[in-house]
Amino acid sequence: MADKRIIDFPDRDEKGVEVITQRTPEETVKRMKELSDYANLFKSNVVSGLGANSATGGMAPGANGRLDVRNLTPEQYKRIRKENPELLGLRRPTR
Repeated sequence: MADKRIIDFPDRDEKGVEVITQRTPEETVKRMKELSDYANLFKSNVVSGLGANSATGGMAPGANGRLDVRNLTPEQYKRIRKENPELLGLRRPTR
């Protein structure tokens, strides 16, 4: 038996005119990923919640102004240590 669920989805046609399209849930999600209006819904490595500490996967300072290194990949840690060591609680090297 075929899936009978259909969603009325607010969309835009080729000319940018707002229209309502009817799609299956799978088609709707695929279309949402294509539209910039919904881009934030499909970011990876995003920490859930509201407020200042809900940034992407430890890449923004928390309440103490430092990053949580437990959430960083080794590559992210190396880049931050080189470019912004103060976010890790380190001093910037003097040259």
